[in-house]
Amino acid sequence: MPPSLEPHFRAVEKVRDRLRRATRALDGCGVPYAVVEGNAVAAWVGTKDEAAVRVTQDVDLALRRQDLDAARIALETEGFVHRHVASVEMFLDGEGAKARDAIHVVFSGEKVRPDYALPVPDVDECERAAEGYRVLALSPLVRMKLTSFRRK
Repeated sequence: MPPSLEPHFRAVEKVRDRLRRATRALDGCGVPYAVVEGNAVAAWVGTKDEAAVRVTQDVDLALRRQDLDAARIALETEGFVHRHVASVEMFLDGEGAKARDAIHVVFSGEKVRPDYALPVPDVDECERAAEGYRVLALSPLVRMKLTSFRRK
């Protein structure tokens, strides 16, 4: 008997749930943010071809550094746990969660890595996705993805 796809489907749904809970909490507290990276790409691709959407294993959000404390308070109401690990701000999905089960934060106006050509776009450069959350607009998202020079 072949292996079940059920664990894969559960993993995908956990990421979607994490994204929805986080963005709902931030919206509810009025904290500006933008969904970036894989989930933002998926939201944009889905507007043209749903069959071309690919899943991602984590949630990445852009915040303004001055909003980190407000974001922490908002996300903690949804059970997320703030951690600062190796110069990375993240919110684990509960106590004992692994870094891959987290929301990873990048800061608007700051470079993710010193060698990047451009900083992360501002969170105001966003639109509402069909699902209701704020997603980085297409042009700044493409710039952001090209800046990282990753072969993905």
